[in-house]
Amino acid sequence: MAVRGAAASRRRLRRRVALIAGGIGLVLGAILALLGGGGAGDAVVTGVLVGAIAAVIGWGVVALLPTSSHGPPGQH
Repeated sequence: MAVRGAAASRRRLRRRVALIAGGIGLVLGAILALLGGGGAGDAVVTGVLVGAIAAVIGWGVVALLPTSSHGPPGQH
């Protein structure tokens, strides 16, 4: 059974954003390294570094944003 609740939802969102941002950063870093004249090793290292930075930034942004969950209807 899946864990429910606002905290679990925020954890899943943080993880999802970090994975997506990390993947995009990995690809963009590798492309930029190759366009800059680097070899395959440079592309891997640059892609991993840019991907890690993007993942941390994505995770941090989601962690700092206020929640949009206001509870069930009638609780305002």
